[in-house]
Amino acid sequence: MAQVTGATGNHGGQATSKLKLLGMDWPIFLALLVIVVFAMHCKFLPSGLAGQLPLLMVLGEALLCIGDRTPIIKKYLGGGPIVVLFGGAALVMCGFVPEETAIATKTFMVNGFIDFAIASLCCGCIFMMERRVLVKSAILYIPCIIGGIITALLFVMLLGYFMGFGFTPAVVFFALPVMGSGVPVDSMPISRMFAEIMQWDMDKLLAVITPVIAIGNVATIIAPGFWTGLAGCFLK
Repeated sequence: MAQVTGATGNHGGQATSKLKLLGMDWPIFLALLVIVVFAMHCKFLPSGLAGQLPLLMVLGEALLCIGDRTPIIKKYLGGGPIVVLFGGAALVMCGFVPEETAIATKTFMVNGFIDFAIASLCCGCIFMMERRVLVKSAILYIPCIIGGIITALLFVMLLGYFMGFGFTPAVVFFALPVMGSGVPVDSMPISRMFAEIMQWDMDKLLAVITPVIAIGNVATIIAPGFWTGLAGCFLK
């Protein structure tokens, strides 16, 4: 994650800010970015962990830095995460990221790495917290989670009823997929589970659920930034 650290200069003791990306000063990071992009276009990057993880880290950090420093995007559209989401797709569509690299990255993410990353993130966050803080936050946080899930389900069921979908399809195709962990982790298991239970075609279910999850992910990034920026304009 990009950081701006303060440093004291030799002239007059004035503090100057230094941009750090992935823990490195920005010139070093820029050199690393050029090396990785050059290796990508020359097809030097391995298709496994050793090649795809550095590529994802460097390109993702660069896009995140751009989003966090673009005023309108930062204030109203969620900042870096939305640029990473759409910027990565744009790099593939415009050909900056070769098709072979895109396929290798997709394979790398789908074949277990995303599960490992999410599990590591959750476990790391929990184990790094003090026990007293964890217990206290869980007591306050769990009721909010349960209340939010119930409220969201009721709202989706009501909206599905008025739009003609019905209660069950609204929950199955909209509420439950959006509450999951995203496209790679959520769409395949849910589609497979519903296909086996309801005896439906998995490909058709996947075609319905995947766009819903993608749109839901975008909305969850944009909505907090938009409402926070809008509230800031009125509360000044």
